[in-house]
Amino acid sequence: MDSAPPCQPDTAALNRIQNKAFANISKTCAEKGIQLLLVNPLQLCEEIFEKPEVMEGLPWIEGNDWPLAKVDTLYYDDHHLERGGGRAVFGWLAGRVAALMD
Repeated sequence: MDSAPPCQPDTAALNRIQNKAFANISKTCAEKGIQLLLVNPLQLCEEIFEKPEVMEGLPWIEGNDWPLAKVDTLYYDDHHLERGGGRAVFGWLAGRVAALMD
């Protein structure tokens, strides 16, 4: 069975400019009646990402929850899916979006 290679944990965080930009996007969506939906992309070697306060309360899909997220043969590098992997994740992702929109 294929499995994820050993990975070195890395962390990711929004900087001040990104945080402000995200707050503006969120505000604009709210003003226009648009449901903002956040997706943390799946990665073979995950980055540790704690949701910043500006994202609290928004619908969130954790891509690394996809059951095949750690199958290395579905990727062509540590965070880009090859064609078959991309097709495989779309059905799962569509189901997650539909569940959040109900």
